Amino acid sequence: PEMVLHMLIRTVSLGGNLLMNVGPTARGYIDDRAQNALREIGAWMRLNGRSIYGCTMAEPEFKAPEGTLLTQSEDGTRLYVHLIEYPFAVLEMPGFAGKVAYAQFLHDASEVPFTEGRVDHFSEGRTEGQDLLILTLPAVKPPMLVPVVELFLKK
Repeated sequence: PEMVLHMLIRTVSLGGNLLMNVGPTARGYIDDRAQNALREIGAWMRLNGRSIYGCTMAEPEFKAPEGTLLTQSEDGTRLYVHLIEYPFAVLEMPGFAGKVAYAQFLHDASEVPFTEGRVDHFSEGRTEGQDLLILTLPAVKPPMLVPVVELFLKK
């Protein structure tokens, strides 16, 4: 399920669509592995589908940090950061300072605090600068195959 979900997110982040197709076994049943994958992806989509449906690739000015994939709403007001590799405590996003009004996890709408233009002691400090956005994340990964941070962009 996680591999198929990564394929779906990557496809949308590149501006495409993914058709998931499963067929019956020779006895006319859907394979248990396919049922399990569809069940898990469906559960993820119920909470995070807004980052897939009605989304496409992010505008060129937004570069995905390492270990993430970006999708953007068609109206351009929201950017979705898919945490393919969950970072410890912070996610540094160069080039995003001054562009984000609010950040939250998509699955439960809990706020994700952020700072701009400075690096604190939890940050790796490699990308210190005025255009840096730093998301402060929980140390423990949320119970999602791929957590998604929704960024509300400033107009």
